[in-house]
Amino acid sequence: MRPIAFILFLMGLLSCNSAKKSNNSAVEAKGNPKFAIQEEIHNFGTVQAGELVSYSFKFTNKGDGDLIIDSVDVECGCLKITFPQEPVPAGDYNFIEVLFNSSGEVGNVVKQIQVFSNAGKEAEKLMITARVNNELINIYN
Repeated sequence: MRPIAFILFLMGLLSCNSAKKSNNSAVEAKGNPKFAIQEEIHNFGTVQAGELVSYSFKFTNKGDGDLIIDSVDVECGCLKITFPQEPVPAGDYNFIEVLFNSSGEVGNVVKQIQVFSNAGKEAEKLMITARVNNELINIYN
């Protein structure tokens, strides 16, 4: 492996540490909320290394109580997540915003996002994918 490729590989590994974002809401919901996501996987397609891309995952509360997102866990510091801090009423919808920073990434990238809410004990899983072209490391030739 060339020295520059090895350095970029190490930078990518170091930037992909787990991060968790919490909702500090002390609101308790009544009823049975149900988290229903419209699309669980989003493919950004081909992006250039260093490019910032974003996507909004739309979800609906299909239950009969307020849905509260407690926290979001991401596997990489390359993802910044914004989610509603207020309860989502039954029958209403909202968005989980994902900002992906492709710096230090190369090749086919798959990142997972876990959403923890009062709708159940299991986390909802979302994914983003992309093919990152990196001028410094060309793995496709």
